[in-house]
Amino acid sequence: MRYLAAATLLLLSPAVWAQEVPPQLPDVPEFRLEPIPPGEDVIAAIQKGQQAPFTGMLFDPPTALRWGNYIEQARLQAELCYRSWEQTRDAERVYHTGVLALERSANVEVRTDLQQRVKRLEEENAKLRGELSKGSPWYETRTFGLVLGVVGTSALVTVGAVLVNSVK
Repeated sequence: MRYLAAATLLLLSPAVWAQEVPPQLPDVPEFRLEPIPPGEDVIAAIQKGQQAPFTGMLFDPPTALRWGNYIEQARLQAELCYRSWEQTRDAERVYHTGVLALERSANVEVRTDLQQRVKRLEEENAKLRGELSKGSPWYETRTFGLVLGVVGTSALVTVGAVLVNSVK
């Protein structure tokens, strides 16, 4: 079981290292309003009954022009920011869809390879278990060695005794 986990880690590590860093997408432009024409805003409060016919604020002409331009700039920049965000979102969606497809195909390949390797290892393991369960051949057993030692020693002692008796 440990070998399977080690093999999985070793096989998956290069796949993880090989993943690409996503491409850098352009930043969304900063939302900024420029004063056109430049200058300080002059706003005068008036009440009904004074020189103006209504209650509200009185702008001098350059201030009114600046505020009108602020509104138009805000509308244009909002459209630009939205289009930029939309393009970025679409690009990210395409990128992540491609990465997901690659990951899925790699997953199928890695899984198939790992299953084949596990099957081959299990077959080799079963073969080795079968060889171990058969036991050692008869000439490699402890009993055979013991019997051979006793018979050999007895034969040598007998031959020695016969030789000693024949020399006398």
